Amino acid sequence: MQLDVARKARALELANRKAQVAELERRVAALVELLPRFHDLWRRETAARWEVITGVLWSDAVPKVGQPPHPSVEILIDFSGDRDHFLTEWRELSPDGRSKLGRVWEDLGQEAFATFRQLPEELASPWEVVEQWRMEARGIPAAWLDALAPLREHLDSKRDLWETKSLVRIRDSIDLALYRPDGSEAGCLSRKQLSDGQRNTAILTLLLAQGDGPILIDQPEDELDSSFLYEQLVPLLRKIKEERQVILVTHNPNLPVNADAELVYALSAEPVGEVGVRGVVRAQGGLDRKQVKEAVLDIMEGSEEAFRRRREKYHF
Repeated sequence: MQLDVARKARALELANRKAQVAELERRVAALVELLPRFHDLWRRETAARWEVITGVLWSDAVPKVGQPPHPSVEILIDFSGDRDHFLTEWRELSPDGRSKLGRVWEDLGQEAFATFRQLPEELASPWEVVEQWRMEARGIPAAWLDALAPLREHLDSKRDLWETKSLVRIRDSIDLALYRPDGSEAGCLSRKQLSDGQRNTAILTLLLAQGDGPILIDQPEDELDSSFLYEQLVPLLRKIKEERQVILVTHNPNLPVNADAELVYALSAEPVGEVGVRGVVRAQGGLDRKQVKEAVLDIMEGSEEAFRRRREKYHF
């Protein structure tokens, strides 16, 4: 009798264990099916980011094939292309640096990321490269074959952390390219090819391309390339001033004249005390007012003739 009870109890326990195993297998299968959908969300996130940026830069225009998505600026988004982010996460899995695997851990991370960048359409992240190494020894360079067994053992010993890391979304890399008026590329931020003035030019272009709130620009002639000022900033100011308030502080009177400023405050510096100065309004109003025109002409390059030509060109 007791033997039958014990047998039934063990049979019940075995049935429960089998049910638990079956449930775990079902969950694992579900996770395997969900992973590609999870990775697809990452790609859709990148695509949505690109659509937003393109919309900002193009607002009321349509990109032409072979042309940058804006006359002067292009935003480059590389899916999961932030190498520094991946290596930071990778280092958190690192074994003891004194071990053979620990000494080559950084190089393995670099190799995994480089392999991923060669297959961006096939793989969702560098983690998939490492998983292929671990599970199938597929794609690992011959130079790293000796590290394969220690790598498997190490990741198996940190299974929970490894599984968590493998779900970390590596950030997209974002770069900015600046183009000259003739369409040639001036350089990219990532390659450190842009001067301070060119970087400011690119950033200001983005700021002016979106939003409808007031924007204050302080002495752009000090920070921006002169070619951008007159070939792109002035026409852009003339356009956006119909949509938002632009407050421009400048020592260059050609800017408000060319950009057809609605309201000009011409200031003079007057001494205060022994060493101080203060700004005093010399004239204010539109460019059609005599006092404003005279104040502008006093310091404007080209003086009266330049003012006349700009008035005829821009009809103010």
